[in-house]
Amino acid sequence: MNWIDRLKERWKVESAFQVVVILVVFACTGTTVWYIKEPTLHYLFDGEAMPLWASISYWVLILPVYNLLLLFYGLVFGQFRFFWSFEKRFFQRVLSIFKKTKPKQFLDILGIGKSLIRLTFERFIKIVPAENIFIITNEKYRDLVAEAGFEINEEAEATFERSLDEWLAEFPAEDSQAIVVREM
Repeated sequence: MNWIDRLKERWKVESAFQVVVILVVFACTGTTVWYIKEPTLHYLFDGEAMPLWASISYWVLILPVYNLLLLFYGLVFGQFRFFWSFEKRFFQRVLSIFKKTKPKQFLDILGIGKSLIRLTFERFIKIVPAENIFIITNEKYRDLVAEAGFEINEEAEATFERSLDEWLAEFPAEDSQAIVVREM
């Protein structure tokens, strides 16, 4: 699979031509942001030498302008719907960093429609049979586990009423080689 096919799959577009147009939109947007830097900072500093902090500030503060330009060029090149969806996903990922609604293993951080726990499962399924993979989590994440695409087997489901320390006390340290992860 070549890189254009991978981008078609990742971006969920139908043709190689559409991938090329999307790449042209990214190129035009980046070039525009690069070219407006000099006149903008020259105007603000009235021809004086630009301090380093001004250049750094420009790149941080230009992000909203970049996103608007991306939508503009997307409209001009007939890809507005793609870039509108792209921007919504981008801002959902950015805002999800500041929200504590979901633990990170249930977030779609990469923006590909799969949570980190789903991606981990898909990597392990190549070396371990699915029936030997268990997800052990807090009851409050039950819906998030189901939302991530995992079937919850009611027969295999267990509720632990004892604390982790009580449970571990039954297993002498020298007889077991378990890795214990505690929730902080």
